[in-house]
Amino acid sequence: MSDAARLPRWVTSNEASVWRETEVSRRQTPEARWADVLAACDSLRFYWDIPGYAERIKGAVDPLPESSRAALSRLREAYRRGGR
Repeated sequence: MSDAARLPRWVTSNEASVWRETEVSRRQTPEARWADVLAACDSLRFYWDIPGYAERIKGAVDPLPESSRAALSRLREAYRRGGR
């Protein structure tokens, strides 16, 4: 792999990232997890009742910054050239 295509040391695999991010939830009891689901639904219900909120959320677009697009393009090109 060329130096330009190397990832920083802090980048981890998708599996490791998901495992780390879900650690607290995986240790929860079903009752505690359900309480979190209910709390999230209550929060959403509060916001959903704000006039115009639903339309704003449905129409929201969060495009990638150009720097991220360029990085993804470089990584894809390196992958295509066999630099896995």
